Amino acid sequence: VIKAISFDLDDTLTNEDFDKFIWWVAIHNIYATQKGIKFEEAIEKVHKEYASMPEKGEWYSVDYWIKHFELDADWKSLMLKYKQFIILYHDVKEVFSILKKKYKLILITNASRDRIEVKLEVLGLNDSFDHTFSATTDFVRSKAGANVFAKVAKILALKPEEILHVGDHQDFDYEKPKSIGMNAILLDRSGKKTGPDIIHNLNELPGKIK
Repeated sequence: VIKAISFDLDDTLTNEDFDKFIWWVAIHNIYATQKGIKFEEAIEKVHKEYASMPEKGEWYSVDYWIKHFELDADWKSLMLKYKQFIILYHDVKEVFSILKKKYKLILITNASRDRIEVKLEVLGLNDSFDHTFSATTDFVRSKAGANVFAKVAKILALKPEEILHVGDHQDFDYEKPKSIGMNAILLDRSGKKTGPDIIHNLNELPGKIK
């Protein structure tokens, strides 16, 4: 019996416009301005640093990179400055209102805790989840490790088979949770994939659970 439903965040509940802008424009802009160099040169230097650092937990944190580059900026103020790029998919709130009547709702994402905080605040989703987990902040690794899901189940005091995970990544959100006995649904908003464990929008989810 499923008791909790966990969701990925980026490209599942929200699109990627915000993250792409922060990582590939906003940080470069501040870097170029404060270091007194051209934007093109900032791109080269920042990208080189991105590539040279192993993608461990802190890599996913905006706060980490601001400190790493010794920039005079506040991570939250920076992200809130571009909050118009945080877009919630149209089907999320309606489906959440249906599911919350019966299940605990959980967030399990690679997004760092700082990004989770800003996104949930801007989108008005702070009260939607019973628990939120940042794989990269809370467990210092990405969902590429199946033990992230095992740890979440243990913290929630639930058996893996009592949790259903929903996300857009074939490996991180489907194969990894399935490998420890969780139920999993792959969300393919492009509509290209088909199969018994695939949905194309969240409106299909309540029917799949039944």
